[in-house]
Amino acid sequence: MKENIDTGCRILHYLLNEEREPKDPALIEWLGESESNKRNFCRYKRIWNESKYYIEASAFDPGAAWKKINRINKRKERISGRLHPIYYTLSGVAAAVIAALTLSIHSLVNSTLGCKLITIYNDIQL
Repeated sequence: MKENIDTGCRILHYLLNEEREPKDPALIEWLGESESNKRNFCRYKRIWNESKYYIEASAFDPGAAWKKINRINKRKERISGRLHPIYYTLSGVAAAVIAALTLSIHSLVNSTLGCKLITIYNDIQL
């Protein structure tokens, strides 16, 4: 456990000093021990370098961020404004189709049943 903390401190020291290559013999030895150590070291280095973009004040422009948020919100409003009438239209069409199918099935059943009743009535009278 102490070795992990020591290695972590050595990596942090390397990153803080912004060296091109590690000069610490213990860190160099740790890197040479396994490919896993090298991959972890590269990940730490990449995270460290990428985090600079989020920490520097010049990298963040609040005005540009608000413009982007407003642009996204306006686009969502435009899309939802167009979709609501479409939903209402589609629901009306669906209701009309269901009503037409229901009436068609009802009239089909009644006409078929009516023909059968007439046939049965004629058969009884004979």
